[in-house]
Amino acid sequence: MRVSGFTFLQNVVRTGYPFRESLRSLLPLVDELIVVLPPSEDGTEKVVESLGDSRLRLLRVPAVDLKGATYYAHYTDLGYGACEGDWCVYLQADEVIPETSYPVIRGALKRFLKDHRVEGMALHYRHFYGSPRYFFHGYGWYPREVRILRKLPDIRAWKDAQGFRRQGRKLRVVLLDAWIHHYGWMLPPRQMLRKLFQMQHVRGLREDLPEPTDPDPPARRVYQNPRGLQIFHGRHPRVMEAYLQACSWEYHPDLRPPTLRRRLQRIFADWSERLLGRRLFEYQNFQVVARYP
Repeated sequence: MRVSGFTFLQNVVRTGYPFRESLRSLLPLVDELIVVLPPSEDGTEKVVESLGDSRLRLLRVPAVDLKGATYYAHYTDLGYGACEGDWCVYLQADEVIPETSYPVIRGALKRFLKDHRVEGMALHYRHFYGSPRYFFHGYGWYPREVRILRKLPDIRAWKDAQGFRRQGRKLRVVLLDAWIHHYGWMLPPRQMLRKLFQMQHVRGLREDLPEPTDPDPPARRVYQNPRGLQIFHGRHPRVMEAYLQACSWEYHPDLRPPTLRRRLQRIFADWSERLLGRRLFEYQNFQVVARYP
């Protein structure tokens, strides 16, 4: 069995993404790691080269004149297409796999290698917001998503590469008892503003938006106070230790519980998952055919 990893990186030094940590969290699982590198102006390519791991395969590609979701999907598909493994593990630049999830992932890859009804695997998500101390627990943020794919010729990134489809239909996947930590909404405030600017520009929403210039914006101006934030009492991945030690800004949200409607939706979703095998009221971009372990 051969396992590939893939991602794409562009100007992620400027936005402060934990992309080094993301790559390092993926390397223990893979035999090769495809890194798609469109042109960057902030030294992203040099930082990736400095990691010096023989499993890294850098795929330098030209810039494309695309806007919206197809921009992200295009580069994601290039990475998937370059993979040579039986399984392909995908991470975005702000996603990190905790080391505690490695045994489940490795076991699932072996267990379902010959089961060709399985086209991919989905993992659970923790979405951190504002600081590493808080994560979002509620509707509006995807609770799980496909991040492991069988290498097949007709799987493509779906929309902005949040997930994947095969010939336009949802993938048949195994839902793993494993996690991905998503740090893209708890960046340093200055980098968070740059990320928002870059997203608006890439998606063609506000091309006239000026690039932020405030060198030290307060977190209270950058981050809102959404319902559903909870204090995280667990442990972050080891590869994130140095990155998180540098998170020195202050963010103190008012921990408002979800609305009664949202709480009832979650109760019914938990109930329906136990009885029916699917969660009501939640959008799910895949079809679960098995669970592991």
